Amino acid sequence: MSMTKQQAAEIFESKAALARALGISRQAVNQWPEELEERQINEVIGAAVRLGKTVPDGFIPAPAA
Repeated sequence: MSMTKQQAAEIFESKAALARALGISRQAVNQWPEELEERQINEVIGAAVRLGKTVPDGFIPAPAA
């Protein structure tokens, strides 16, 4: 899966809110590449799940049937 910095910010409604959710500075988020690395995607999705945010389709596997 791929995710851009903008897509990550949209999950939290802003880069500032994304930074707060991850416990990092807004400047740190601004230094991320436009196309996020797997580690960054995992952090974003983990924070989204923890905070009850809607996660884009395809990032959380469907439960096994």
